[in-house]
Amino acid sequence: VQVLATDANGQSTLTAPAELLIDGVPPRVSIARARGGASVSVRVKDRFSGVNARAITVSWGDGARGAGRTRLSHRYSRGGVYLVTVRVADKIGIAGTVRKWVTVR
Repeated sequence: VQVLATDANGQSTLTAPAELLIDGVPPRVSIARARGGASVSVRVKDRFSGVNARAITVSWGDGARGAGRTRLSHRYSRGGVYLVTVRVADKIGIAGTVRKWVTVR
């Protein structure tokens, strides 16, 4: 990428070439069951554009919800199989949704 700037008098200058990186990938989500089996944790990362923490929402599958942080955890009151749904976005607006079935004891 190069930028050509022209002033009001018609004088112009061209910048040196620079590499333009484009991030089209949503943040990475990891969902893991904690030791002991009754808790699940969610972690969200984006090493290129950064995570928009305000855009993070988590549905734990048992009616509970979490939001607004890049690390969340939830302890289930009873064992079972639950669908965890995580919605994320990075700081430039690339969004994604991750769903994972988890079994807790």
